[in-house]
Amino acid sequence: MDDDLLARAADLVLQAAHHLTTHDVEAALDAPLTYGLDTGESHAIWLANDLQAAMFLTDEFNTTNYLLVSLALDDRNTLFTTPHVLRSLVRDGILSAAYVDAVLTYFVETKHWDKVYVERLRSEYL
Repeated sequence: MDDDLLARAADLVLQAAHHLTTHDVEAALDAPLTYGLDTGESHAIWLANDLQAAMFLTDEFNTTNYLLVSLALDDRNTLFTTPHVLRSLVRDGILSAAYVDAVLTYFVETKHWDKVYVERLRSEYL
C-alpha cells in the first residue's frame, strides 16, 4: 500500500500543477533560519512571510519542527498541518473517509504519528 499511496499522491500533485504559482527563492535566503529548520522549510517560511500569505501548509506534524515553524511564521499566518488538510478534504467531499483512513494508517505506521491523536481524529471526523 505504501508505494501505491505515495504514487497516487504524486500523481495528484502533478495533475494540479497547472493551478499552482511557483516562486524562485534560491537567492532569497543565504542560510536556513536559526530555528534549526532545513533550507526548504526556511525558504517556504520566508516566502510565506514575504508574500504576507494568509495560510501556511506544512507536513511538519508530530515533530519539534512543527513548533519551530509556528515560531518562524509571522503572526498573520495560519498554520495548517496534514491532518487539518485531510479532515477538510473529507468534510468537503473531495476525498473519501476510507481513503483518508488509509492515509492516516500509513502515517502512523511509517512516520510514527501519535496513534492516540489519529484515533481521536478518526472518531471525530471520519
